[in-house]
Amino acid sequence: MLVAMAAPRLRACGIEVPEAEVARPSHELYDLLAKDDPAGAHSRYNALQARMVSYVRAAERARAS
Repeated sequence: MLVAMAAPRLRACGIEVPEAEVARPSHELYDLLAKDDPAGAHSRYNALQARMVSYVRAAERARAS
């Protein structure tokens, strides 16, 4: 779900990402996290999202250089 959320930016960096099979991957990810730990789902979601943003930014910088 996390990769599906970042798919457009990843593809722009030349990384092959399959099409998501769900319409709203961000909601699916949150729901999966909430099933495991309802109280911590929000912070875990934000942490995962921040890690993906960091990865994508690094990939974008690498592609630009």
